[in-house]
Amino acid sequence: MVGLALHAVGPAPGWTEDVLVLAGPLLAFSGAALFTGSIIHPHNISVPRPQHAIRRWAWLTVIRVAYYLVVTVAAAASGATALAVVAVLNALSAPSFQPIQLAVLYRYKSEVVVAAVRWGWLLAPFGLGVAALIR
Repeated sequence: MVGLALHAVGPAPGWTEDVLVLAGPLLAFSGAALFTGSIIHPHNISVPRPQHAIRRWAWLTVIRVAYYLVVTVAAAASGATALAVVAVLNALSAPSFQPIQLAVLYRYKSEVVVAAVRWGWLLAPFGLGVAALIR
């Protein structure tokens, strides 16, 4: 809300671009390190990966892709290219960082979360390709 209020008052100062250029890679690295640490945490390694978890993950992925396909088409039709790119990257991307970290934090053993972490990366090249085509 504060960011939106500041945006309504006026444009961001020029120095903020320099801060973002420096902070972006550092934040990406720390996020990747947290994600990797969560994946190889003994708690998540001990979770079995049965076939039904992979099937459930695949079904949930189909639902997510179908939802974002509608959003992407609507955004592209209205000329909102940036929104269409974001929708494609949400539909066809690597798994979210949060679920695997919450599995470690709250100690729940979700076979579907572990399956998503293992197999969700297969969608990322397609998402990046489609996003590049839309852009």
